[in-house]
Amino acid sequence: MGPSQWRARGGRRLLGLVCAIWASLYAVTFAAAVEPPAGAGDQIAAPIERPNASAQAQSAWRAYASGDYASALRTSLLAAANDDVDAKVIAGHILFHGLGAPRDPARGLGFLRAAAALDHPDALAALGMIAATGADHSLDFSEAPGFLTRAVQAGRKDAAFALGQFKLTGAFGPTDKAGAKALFELAAEAGLVDARHALGLLLADNSLAFADPPAARLAFEQAAQAGHRRAATDLGLMHYRGEGGATSLEEAARWFDVAAEAGEAEAQFLLCVMRARGEGAPRDLEASYYWALRAFDSDPQIDLRLGEILTTLRAALPVEAKQRAEAAAREIAPTP
Repeated sequence: MGPSQWRARGGRRLLGLVCAIWASLYAVTFAAAVEPPAGAGDQIAAPIERPNASAQAQSAWRAYASGDYASALRTSLLAAANDDVDAKVIAGHILFHGLGAPRDPARGLGFLRAAAALDHPDALAALGMIAATGADHSLDFSEAPGFLTRAVQAGRKDAAFALGQFKLTGAFGPTDKAGAKALFELAAEAGLVDARHALGLLLADNSLAFADPPAARLAFEQAAQAGHRRAATDLGLMHYRGEGGATSLEEAARWFDVAAEAGEAEAQFLLCVMRARGEGAPRDLEASYYWALRAFDSDPQIDLRLGEILTTLRAALPVEAKQRAEAAAREIAPTP
């Protein structure tokens, strides 16, 4: 058997393998759990600019926003000494987290509690997230919903994201997905991209009475355009399956590519399979191999599906093509 015949036979074997595992694309479901990525709590808890604040508080906030925490703390402490509530929030946040100064959680919480007693939305959001994450033993987890609810009522709509998760998981009572949806909508309106993605997950769930696939597709697209890589994967799945709109393999591949380039392992796996099948673009086994290498060793479940695919692709590809793909993947991560 000559090399060309061997490669053709390898290609047929690959297609058989891919057809066997292609059902996995249909088995991929939208994430059931809605959890914020690292740093989402910090985003909710951080103080925001208050146009009506005093000149000193605004100066402190500008220093805080620029990362000059030492100046922000110095200015906010001076203003806090004169009972400036906005300054107390900034000083409390800096001291609790130890930004640009030794951490002093007791003093920081003191400032935040004083501001929260006056219903300052930023202080309420901060205390709610501290309680929700267990960042300080002096605040109990059970206090989180109360602080966050007051924060939302006082104008911090982004705090609704954490409240929505409590509703979704039933952390403080029966699971309430309709209530979670309403809260995610509030947080999404405030610009929280994770909330927009979470909203899309609920709207895409056809088991729910309020399911709305076209609205889910739009929510995923808005979150993906804002850089949310999991939303890009979910948007690609909706285009592939024709959910919430027309089927488009080209759009599915485009959004999988966006998520895959950002490091989303599931999208890398799905793009590997699409490139092997020639869906959304001409068949390209070298590109398929590249994405298989990128996806490997990132998720145990994906690795189980990729093992035989990698073996088959290595047997099907010419040496030069394998070397090119491996060199390109090696720039990102070690080759398995």
